[in-house]
Amino acid sequence: MTYHHQTFEPLTFVRARARFLTGEDTPSAYLDRCIDVIEAREPVVKAWASLRIEGARRDAEASTARYAAGQPLSTIDGMPIGVKDLIATRELPTTLGIAGNEQAVTLDDSACIQAMQQAGAILLGKVTTTELGAGWPSPTTNPFNPLRTPGGSSSGSAAAVGAGMIPVSIGTQVAGSILRPASYCGNVALKPTMGAIHRGERLGLSHACIGVHAGDLDDLWAAMVEIAVRAGGDPGYPGLYGDLPTPAPARPERLAIMEGPGWAVTEPGAKAAFEGLLDKISAQGVSLVRAQDNPALAAFHAFLPQAMAAVGTLIFYENRSLLANLMARMPEKLSPAAVGQYRHGQTLTREDYRAAIRTRDEGRRLHAALASECDAVISLSSPGLPPLIDDPDRPEGQMATGNPIYNVAPSVLGAPGLTLPLLTMADMPLGVQIMGQPHEDQRLVGYGVWAMAALKGS
Repeated sequence: MTYHHQTFEPLTFVRARARFLTGEDTPSAYLDRCIDVIEAREPVVKAWASLRIEGARRDAEASTARYAAGQPLSTIDGMPIGVKDLIATRELPTTLGIAGNEQAVTLDDSACIQAMQQAGAILLGKVTTTELGAGWPSPTTNPFNPLRTPGGSSSGSAAAVGAGMIPVSIGTQVAGSILRPASYCGNVALKPTMGAIHRGERLGLSHACIGVHAGDLDDLWAAMVEIAVRAGGDPGYPGLYGDLPTPAPARPERLAIMEGPGWAVTEPGAKAAFEGLLDKISAQGVSLVRAQDNPALAAFHAFLPQAMAAVGTLIFYENRSLLANLMARMPEKLSPAAVGQYRHGQTLTREDYRAAIRTRDEGRRLHAALASECDAVISLSSPGLPPLIDDPDRPEGQMATGNPIYNVAPSVLGAPGLTLPLLTMADMPLGVQIMGQPHEDQRLVGYGVWAMAALKGS
């Protein structure tokens, strides 16, 4: 399957749901079409860690009966969803992406799983993750070029949606694990405001979040809202602000351009595509703010080189007990990367951790200062093409799943980040990231609706 932005039509649920309501289509028939695509494409894409086909069919039959009775539970009743294999599920194993851990069973459903099932959504299966949501890749391939990575750590989440297997998938992010793979796989995806959706067992990471990959923004927002209203936010957080329906298109007045350390490693073709998009945005009447012309944005840019290191310290320190338990329980199953993370985490001190928190706090202060300077911050979602899976020339230290350098900003800032498949490069998707202020998720989606209508295919 080759990606052409002029003709690519992602799988959506919202249009099918309109036919469910009239009886022209049913959730059972929709699910069967998804299963047909999985059977055709899964041998190459390898997006799934486990599937519950028969259970999903039973759920679809129940949803079909509810629509026939005029009593659907929600706007996502009957929606087949994949869930990242870091999130606990009672029916299916939760392997954490660890090779040899395929039979691990938690016996619990995470908060977001309980919420989506209460809304009538259909858990079709667990989609792959990199090991422990870190850098050791899963077997998944990019749905538009199997020689390239789908990104990570939400590898299967992005690939299953990008391949047209399902309309929506749940992912997680601590650095770039939702936004980067979505960019590589042609999805829309929202990494929400910190604490917007209850993370369940992933509360051990201080700025991790649960977000959504989708084929279009209507499906994305419906899934976010329907899950958030039932699961609530993290303990101590107010949860997602925003309601249905999908926000109307909203053209921003001012967008700040984020370059920073990401720009220095961005491929020339990606730079050219992005600059071309900025010209089109400007032609739409949007003012563009650059760091050289704005002291607040310049100060924010001065913070950005520290963001990646701070995120790494926070992750490795906060994962120390998890990795220590895994080293005690299954050291032979862990990759060299995981063992290295364990060892590095053991060297970190309280002061290292405190310094990373201070860096994060300072970044959040500088980002808050941009609220009076712009409506949102725009950048690429990734520095270029997804890396080749087998690349003998990959520079030492470069992640096989790609560079999250643009995505660490919304992660460490606790801010919402939205990626949109607005560009292509060498017949591959190239996402554009828009970052808002905390709790402005709904406004950000409105900007996304505008951008997809006004700029798609640029």
